[in-house]
Amino acid sequence: MVATATKNCEWCGALYERHRSFGREQWAVSRFCSRQCRGESIKGIKTGPKPHIWAGKETPCGHCGKLFYVFPYAKKFRRFCSKSCGYEGRVLKGEFKKGHPDVVSAEARKRAGAKASISLTGRKLSRAHIEAVSAKMRGRKLSREHIRNSLRRRPMSSLEVKFESLAKEMSLPYKFVGNGSFFVERKNPDFIHSGGSKIAIEVFYRRHKERFSGGLDNWRSNREAIFNNHGWKIIFLDETMVNKTGIGREVCHFG
Repeated sequence: MVATATKNCEWCGALYERHRSFGREQWAVSRFCSRQCRGESIKGIKTGPKPHIWAGKETPCGHCGKLFYVFPYAKKFRRFCSKSCGYEGRVLKGEFKKGHPDVVSAEARKRAGAKASISLTGRKLSRAHIEAVSAKMRGRKLSREHIRNSLRRRPMSSLEVKFESLAKEMSLPYKFVGNGSFFVERKNPDFIHSGGSKIAIEVFYRRHKERFSGGLDNWRSNREAIFNNHGWKIIFLDETMVNKTGIGREVCHFG
């Protein structure tokens, strides 16, 4: 009968036998008789006289000298107790020059905050001021180039994607121009007839257009008037009409 190998536990000193599942290398590095002893040994290291590697510490601020706690991950680079001390401390050490945009003293920030607070707190615009601003914004018209640039960055909406897919499936000659590639005056439709006919299509969610000044009906009538003045027929399709039935009823008879 072969004798079973044994060792003394490094924590409790008890003699323990080699488990049958242990290979040669695993037994060579085995040090404890149980998980409990292994856990106690680790606990002893963490609570021993020397702090564990993850323990933080208190350190003096490099500017004001106040003690503050430094977390383990910041031990190597944390030198100041606050942003204010950081700015002032680096200025004094010549890391920044006075007037550097990154250097703002606590007093300067306090003064700026107080000034902003005074200018905004309790401020009431006069009726004349409000009407002047309203009139200025009401008369503002974006240029066609401005509109085109903003539309180029806009991806197709889910409703536009759905209509384009159905148009291809139903072999309808319409192409997407809602990215600013086509205008009638300053109005950019979503789709136009690709065969040369003056037919434009707008697809939309009703709830979006209701938010416009004057609501959906005003938006629709204004757009229709502009397109009709240039000899265009415009078809409006809301979310309930972008399907084979709605497209067949509203679009197919125009070609």
